[in-house]
Amino acid sequence: MEERAATATLHVTRMVEWRRDPRFGRTMARHLVDDVHSGFRTAIKRVVAGLPSPPSAAASSFAVTTQSHRASPSTAPPSAVVAAGAAEASPTSVSQFQAYVRNLEHHHQAEDQLWFPNVSRETPELRPYVEYLSMDHQHLHPLEVRAAKHGDADAIREFESFLSDHLNREELLTVPLLMSGRGGI
Repeated sequence: MEERAATATLHVTRMVEWRRDPRFGRTMARHLVDDVHSGFRTAIKRVVAGLPSPPSAAASSFAVTTQSHRASPSTAPPSAVVAAGAAEASPTSVSQFQAYVRNLEHHHQAEDQLWFPNVSRETPELRPYVEYLSMDHQHLHPLEVRAAKHGDADAIREFESFLSDHLNREELLTVPLLMSGRGGI
């Protein structure tokens, strides 16, 4: 989590610098940040805002303690204690998340099939970083499944946190490139 916080801080600093540069508004950089990524950030925040509050540490501890005293270890299912503090998303939140993921998957497919290969061809020195961004897309999939199929509110929160970090790192890598007139589709 410390890395995510450091990336977010660096991202804020760079955004201030980029917005002062006239090239930002004249290139695909502005479109990527203000139209595409901003839309994804806003939409996932709306989904997260509709989730139940995460249980406090005291409530989780109480639920685990209570659950463990209700059933003997031989009769309690193995997941009973672990699941005691888990929050379940409402059907509306899950439905909103599923719609969100469909849009995001199309965006990621376009990046993986069109944009990232082009960036790698134009700037081979960035290939390892571009491949890392593409791997991020695969990392999101298990969280999508947990959230969309099981209504796991914690998975939606982790999805939002990871995606925010991914978008920050993607912009840190690609915005300077786009502002220089390279790396477009």
